[in-house]
Amino acid sequence: ISACLVGSEMCIRDSFGLARLAQGGHFLSDVVFSGLLVYGVSSLLYRAIVVDDRLARWLGGFGPPRRLALPSLLVLLALLLSIAFVDRPVARFFHDSDPSLRQVFQFITQFGLSKGYLVITALLFAALRLAAFGARDERLAAALALHARRALFLFAVVAGSGLVTDIAKMIFGRARPKLLFADGFYGFTWGAGQTDYWSFPSGHATTVAALATGLYLLWPRGLALYLVVALLVAASRVIITAHYPSDVLTGAVIGGGIAWAVWRGFARAGLGLAGPGAQPLPEGTRSLER
Repeated sequence: ISACLVGSEMCIRDSFGLARLAQGGHFLSDVVFSGLLVYGVSSLLYRAIVVDDRLARWLGGFGPPRRLALPSLLVLLALLLSIAFVDRPVARFFHDSDPSLRQVFQFITQFGLSKGYLVITALLFAALRLAAFGARDERLAAALALHARRALFLFAVVAGSGLVTDIAKMIFGRARPKLLFADGFYGFTWGAGQTDYWSFPSGHATTVAALATGLYLLWPRGLALYLVVALLVAASRVIITAHYPSDVLTGAVIGGGIAWAVWRGFARAGLGLAGPGAQPLPEGTRSLER
């Protein structure tokens, strides 16, 4: 059964890849890279969940803390209100705004692309692991191995959140703002294979929120910088009218949530990410791990 599911998933992925090539939406290298990425992540998940049965150990007592119930309801309410009353006026406002403003944020929005982060963290992980194996000094080897795990953590954060968002995009099939400007179409089609209907949630917002959360969990002192960059990239998606505010909000929630879940998963798997003398997280954040 597992083999059939994996084979079916690969066939679907290949079909989407060929469709994107035929539409001229991507280069062949983009499709090949994404295929290798999905194959690698799927293989790791299959081994961890099916072969080693680690999912039960990871999820033991893993339920979200009760104190997140109220914030979750508030986020859901904000999302619904944004879809109903905020998204269209905001989109029209920035559509009619100064083109020079959009040009500035066209540059900023590139920092929300996941491909570069995935390549960098994958290369760092491989290089640091090789260096750790070759190090003769035990302390140096341990430090290199620690940084390798951190690179792997950031890779998993970006890849995992991106995969969830990509699936959600195809399921919800929300029309992008440009269709609102072109013919007044606004809404969800519930199942879509064209990028014009992949507005919800925002992939850029997901990536930058996941990365910012992951970096904060590793190095809390940089919180202000992470927030500024994340907010700028997230806002850019609305300002250049590539997404609605609710798309960005949902992407940010997914990115932050997946980063926190991966952090917990690493801890439960015994993959330590904190080095000697590491600065502890604030009390409110550490309480989430109970």
